[in-house]
This record gives sequence, C-alpha cells and structure tokens, in this order.
Amino acid sequence: MDLRYCSGEAARRADTLSVIAFATLLVMAAIVWPAGTVAVTGVCVALATWATALFAPFSILVLLIAYVPFQTFADFALPPAGSIWMGALIRDALAGMLVLSWMLRRAAGLERNPWTRLPQLAVISYVSVMAVYIPFAASLAGAMISYRNLALYLLLLPASADFVNTKSRLRTVVAVVLGASVIVGLLGIAEVLTSQAVFGWLGYDIEALMGSDLPFTYLGFARATGGTGNPLEFGLHMAIAGIICMTYASSNCFNWRRGYLAVVLGVVLLALALTFARSAYLSLLVGILTVALLLRRGRFLVPLSVLVAVMVWLAQTPYGDMVGARVRVEDDPGITTADQRIEVWGQVLSRGSSLWSGSGLGTQGGATERSGATPLLHITDNYYALILLQVGWVPLVLFLCMLVALLIRHLRLAHSTGDPEIKAYAAICTAIVLMVAVNAGLSSALESRTISILVAILLGSALNLDHFLPQTGARNAQPSR
Repeated sequence: MDLRYCSGEAARRADTLSVIAFATLLVMAAIVWPAGTVAVTGVCVALATWATALFAPFSILVLLIAYVPFQTFADFALPPAGSIWMGALIRDALAGMLVLSWMLRRAAGLERNPWTRLPQLAVISYVSVMAVYIPFAASLAGAMISYRNLALYLLLLPASADFVNTKSRLRTVVAVVLGASVIVGLLGIAEVLTSQAVFGWLGYDIEALMGSDLPFTYLGFARATGGTGNPLEFGLHMAIAGIICMTYASSNCFNWRRGYLAVVLGVVLLALALTFARSAYLSLLVGILTVALLLRRGRFLVPLSVLVAVMVWLAQTPYGDMVGARVRVEDDPGITTADQRIEVWGQVLSRGSSLWSGSGLGTQGGATERSGATPLLHITDNYYALILLQVGWVPLVLFLCMLVALLIRHLRLAHSTGDPEIKAYAAICTAIVLMVAVNAGLSSALESRTISILVAILLGSALNLDHFLPQTGARNAQPSR
C-alpha cells in the first residue's frame, strides 16, 4: 500500500496496529525488566521487536524516541553483558532494527516515497565515506564506536522520512519527544534542587556510571544533566524541546492545549537555564530568531514571554547572578573554558597536512576508551574538530554539505507549502539544523547518542511531508481510490 495517498481510515488502522504492537512490547519489557536477562524471554522479545520493526516500523520508532532519554537509567538498572551496558545495547538494537527494516522494506518496494533527494543522498554519502576509514583504524572496536557516534545514527534520518508519512504520525512523534523531554527536564531540575540526591532516591549512581570527570558542578552547585551526566548534551536537548514548544504555542494550526505547552515550556527552559551551558543558551537564541523570522507571527511573543518570566524568576535566586556571569563570560570557569576552546582550534589548525587524513577513527572523543588510544586533544568541545582530527577534511566537508542540504530542503518546504502545520514543522526543522550547526562549533554534544537519534528522527520526519499532502496539477494529482 502506498501510504502517501492512503485514506484517513487506512492510516488510522495502520497507526492502531502500531500502537497495539508498541503496547505489547511494553508489556513484554515489563515482564523481562524485573527478571533481568532471561535468555528465552529475551529472545522472544527480540523476535517480537524485529517482527514489529518489519511490519509496523513506526511503533519501533516511537519506542526508540521514548527510550533514548532514559537509556542511562536502564544501563544502571540492568545487569551489563560483560563490558557492554545493557541499556545501550537495547538502544542500538532498536536503532539497528529500524534501519535494517527500512532497507529491507525499500528493497521489497514497500516504501515508495522518493528518497533520491539531496538531503538523503548527502546523508548516505557521508555515512558511506566514513565507513571507508574503519579498516584503516588501529583499533576496530574504537573505530566502530566512533563510526556509530559520528555517522551511523544518521541513517535514521532517511528511515524516518519513510515511516513518518502521515500528519497523525508526525504529531505522535512530537508528542512523545515533548513528553520524554518534560520528564527528564523535571529530573534535571530536581537534580539541581537536591544536589543530585534525587538520583540516590531512584537508586541511580550517576558518577559510578558516567565517571567523575564530567562537569557535574559549577562553583559548587549541581548542574542539570537529567541523568545524562553531560550538561552540554542535556542543554541542547532542552533547547530543541523549547523551540518545538514555542512554535506550537504560537501557532493556531495545532490541536494542543496552550496551557499544557506553557507548562512544558517552563519546565524545559528552567532545566536549560540550570545546565549553565552557554552553547545551549546560544542554540536556543538561534532557534528563536529562526522560527520568528520564518513564521513572522506576533503570537510568537506569547512563548517568548514565558522565557522572560522564567529568566526574571531565576534572577531572584542565587543562580541568577551565576547564569548572568556565565553568559557574559565573567566567571572564572567560563573564562577558562572559553580560552580552552580558542586554544583547541589553534592546536587543531597547527597540525597542517596531517588533517587531510586524520589520525584514524577512535582516536578522539568517547571512543578512546574502547580503542585505548591517547587522544590528540584531551578536550575538543567542538564536534567539527572531532571529525577533522580523526578522519580529515573530506568527511568534514561532506558533513557540512549535509547540513546545508538539510537547511535548504527545510527552508524550501517552509516557504513553499500552503499547509500551516507543515510550514510550522518545517520552520522547527530549519531552526534545529542551525542550532546543531552552531552548537557543534562550541561543544561535542552531537556525539551524544540521545541527541544524534532525536535530531535524525526529527529532521527526517519532515523530508517527505509534502508528498502525501494534496497537490494541484496533473503531475501531483491525488489518485482516486
């Protein structure tokens, strides 16, 4: 069945089957969770998940979105399989099943949406070129981890373009993203207010899981991480959720309660402020300006007033002065890290001709633990430098071309579509591309598996939206049923 032109009733039936499959998986997971790794039950769950990925892939996509923000909690709750964290294994299994399902369904002709567009080709080109560097790496394990972190999750982008093929599915994706975001946002706020004691109440030892070298505190105060252990990553997550909330609240084309959106917006903005992550603050500002310019709506002042209210309230607390000093780079830690970022680029560019090929996958970033390599730079705080140091200029240029292709596609969709809902979502995706581009120059948050998966799915969900909308003209006329 060509879902581009399926009837509303057929689309509802497909979504109902997906929800049933999703609920079945949750029940089976609830059986397995307290019992630990029971082999037979685990195999049954894996087979059921794989079957669902083949025949109802949208439900696996929803499950993945709902799961990834809480993956670190699953790591701690479930017994590891040797040196592999079980929570991370479940995440990668879901993502892998989804991508493989997409490839098989494409090969079988079940997905007919056009994918030979510039963004999809740019993604596939970048992922393919990055794979070429794996055999030349000193450590295969480190290379595979680095390849996964830098490239492999991007295949979820073209997969999402096929699986999110109705407006109801798009709304489900956004609803699940916001629902998960507000939960981890509340956890982040509680983390700061209780000095991380909330994790102890939940039986979650974040430092034992993530290590003690991450910036959990700032001038003696806890920084919000939402359980991720990384305030930069968590801050970008909250900034993206904030932009989605702001756009929805300022639009009259969504069947959402603005009171609920205002509460969600307040939570994610407060959690964002408590990360003390300047890269996330700047990303939010870029997103606000992008959506405001694209939509040109005075109603955008409503969510902006929520932002102002949060900042005014925060200014009355001990955190207010620290946030202000952090933004103005007047605090000692802020000055130090700003100098470090400038110094990093000096060290990167000083490597000269060695940047053409890099030092190999797995020699920088989070993959160094598996590869055993000594990183060229202890901290990059720069995603572009992370690619450049490992694999050189060619993949970095392809990555930049991919961002440009995504930006052009979403800008064109925002300007060309007459559907107000699609226009608003295209504006959100345009903002996300620019937010990611700016953030990548200030942090390595994009190396985060949570961020990579969420960004890929959110951006991919918009690529084929105009192909199932009613079109005019003979070329795009909707077939009769």
